[in-house]
Amino acid sequence: KISTGKLDLFGDTVADYNTTAAFDDVRALGTLAYISPNFSGFKFLAAIVPGSGTDHTSADGLAEQFSVALIYSANGIHASAAYEDLGENDEKWRIGLGYKGNGFQVTFVWENRDSDNSSHEYDTWTVQGGYNFGNNAIQAMWNTTDYDNGGDYDSWAIRFLHKMSKRTQVYILYVDSEKDLRFVSGSGREGRAIYLGIRHKGYYRLATPSHEKRGLRAPFFFAQREEG
Repeated sequence: KISTGKLDLFGDTVADYNTTAAFDDVRALGTLAYISPNFSGFKFLAAIVPGSGTDHTSADGLAEQFSVALIYSANGIHASAAYEDLGENDEKWRIGLGYKGNGFQVTFVWENRDSDNSSHEYDTWTVQGGYNFGNNAIQAMWNTTDYDNGGDYDSWAIRFLHKMSKRTQVYILYVDSEKDLRFVSGSGREGRAIYLGIRHKGYYRLATPSHEKRGLRAPFFFAQREEG
């Protein structure tokens, strides 16, 4: 997650790449991590997780699950390479690239997962971009996921953001995904949503969507599912 977190312009929203693509940022209990000092923009990270710290596998050793990453971040350039072993022949590679300068930001993230469980094998990638002007910003993303056993899907989103102060932002976001979005109820696959959100001191304060089958979920939130 750390290696490419800055590259997901829609992070912690209904359109982040964990929701609209197959990216899997593991949050495990009992993680032991090391983050090196910054060496001219380079940083090394490593972590081990006891088998009981996550439900991703049934591994039970002290370090049967581990991850390592190398990050370069300087002069507007962010590049990273990461590897994660979840145990029991379940592993992931992730590459991230990004550039930020003159008001523009462009990012790309790719992840490959190889597992004995064919339903967990995939290639997924996202390309995102944004432009800041004054106290405003406009951002867009496109991602696609290709599972080895089928079930491919694409997603895209666009967001307009306004900075009310250094600590407070408001935004309107539209997302359109062929993936089964977790915040839309029903029996189909595709989800669409319009969201108004506010972020203050780094936290999003959003109304929780209900589980009703109507389109209106909560104040400032609309979601629609297409039968697929």
